[in-house]
Amino acid sequence: MKRLHPFLLLGCCLVTAMSGCKKDQASAPLPVDGLKAYAGKNRAKVEFDVPADATNGKVFYGTGNFVEFDVTDASAMQEVMVDGLAEDEQAIRVVTINADGASSTPRGVMVHVYGDKYQAGLKPRKWLDQVNKDPGSIELAFENALAGEDGVRVVYTTTTGAKDSAWMEASQNIVAISNINTDEPYYYYSVFLPEAEAIDEFWSAPVDLKTAVMLDFKKEAWVIAGTSGEQAGMEAAKLIDNNVNSAWQSQGGGSYPHWVTIDLGTSKLIDGFYYVNYQGPGKSAKSVKFELSDDNNAWTTALETQVQDSYLRQRLAVGQTVSGRYLRVSVVDAYDGSATSTAQIAEIDAFNTQNASGNNGKDAYSSSTAVALVNAKAPFVGDGSNPFPALGAFRMQKMQGWTHNSAAVVSFDDAGKSFSLFTANVWGLSTVTNGKVYQTVNLQPGIYSLKIKVAHADGPCDALGVVAAPGTMPDYTVLKTSADTWRYYDLVANQNKTVELVFAVAQASAVNVGIVYNIRDQYAATGTPWSSFNLNGMELAKIE
Repeated sequence: MKRLHPFLLLGCCLVTAMSGCKKDQASAPLPVDGLKAYAGKNRAKVEFDVPADATNGKVFYGTGNFVEFDVTDASAMQEVMVDGLAEDEQAIRVVTINADGASSTPRGVMVHVYGDKYQAGLKPRKWLDQVNKDPGSIELAFENALAGEDGVRVVYTTTTGAKDSAWMEASQNIVAISNINTDEPYYYYSVFLPEAEAIDEFWSAPVDLKTAVMLDFKKEAWVIAGTSGEQAGMEAAKLIDNNVNSAWQSQGGGSYPHWVTIDLGTSKLIDGFYYVNYQGPGKSAKSVKFELSDDNNAWTTALETQVQDSYLRQRLAVGQTVSGRYLRVSVVDAYDGSATSTAQIAEIDAFNTQNASGNNGKDAYSSSTAVALVNAKAPFVGDGSNPFPALGAFRMQKMQGWTHNSAAVVSFDDAGKSFSLFTANVWGLSTVTNGKVYQTVNLQPGIYSLKIKVAHADGPCDALGVVAAPGTMPDYTVLKTSADTWRYYDLVANQNKTVELVFAVAQASAVNVGIVYNIRDQYAATGTPWSSFNLNGMELAKIE
């Protein structure tokens, strides 16, 4: 047998190998054509055309993951769903395989996959209003569509108890719904497509429309449903007209309480009220009561509280969320102490966690000019007297610059430089009845605000902050009804607070501002030999 030369043998092998490679290349199917991927929620739909000889293939994603597919009709567009994709940009690669098992060159495409992160950032389109057309028929109004929004879906219960929904296109702002039972929950959500050709919808968080309607006050629709009385030009409707320069005033001569009932249109969720006093001279309400009802018949008290004698807006929190269609506002009594005087209120609003019915009144005076009071701010100064040396020489004194009647023996404690109305009966300093500590200021015409910074009581006492006509301060027993009393405030009931007394001066006049008080002994009850009432100061300002 002849031996082949080594080079000839190597040449034969190379020829054979090259022939095999050419055969493999010739038998491999062509790559896919028209490859496109459509975004979805943690998935993507992949579309492509396959060559005529393809029998199956693979769609690769991630790191080595793939989905296999079979080709039943090579002339048709192929669709493959790829699930379990992470939310982010994803690379998709497709190969086809023929009957010989040969694979095509891969073709790739990028797709943005969406998921929980995208959905969590979606907000519902803002709801504006609900119009009740007739029983079982409503119209809902919305602001313009948000970016990427496809529309709004409203889900509700029909009057026959079936579940149903209504669709509003992104280009629309109003959707009409008939045959709806609004006593049952109904809600809406915005539907989004992250891309125009996305295969999945994404929904915003739902908005409970029944609650939304109850949170929306729509004050312009409020009407007066009843009143204990009103005066011409100061009708009950002025209480809700969004104008603090107008006011409701009850009829004169009637006894308290004076009240107004407001129909809010539908039941509302309420966390509190804004209260604005009449903005002119007059007798202010002292205690007010807010009641709620669903039928204007059975009433539940939401809040009964004392309001300040102030021109500023007062926020009166209920302490819990309450609801009702009808609101009754009652003036229980007034600062003048009369049982039959008229009541005056400028404006009432309601608020909840999301809305307020109006922004009426002011939180601070736009124009305020301080009026100097003598020795009215800490640290206080004593007058150097020594009326009660039992506690140490010159410790207990009188407030310098203030007028004291004979019952007001001690008003200053040098140990703390404090404004302290004091008695110690068991030590020889008698209890105080009808004590008066005040000063007189000369004022020009205008509206004034006296703020009294109340500290605390230690023992049984009565203390009224007072604005009164010039001359001697009215006695405690008649102060609340005296014609000389312009304003007064119960300080014991407002410890650790700042209270305000607003009063008008019609012509240049001297005015007394100060305190009328009683301090009783507590030794028998508590063993404490003294009783006191303490103040942190007073401020007087012209506000108009």
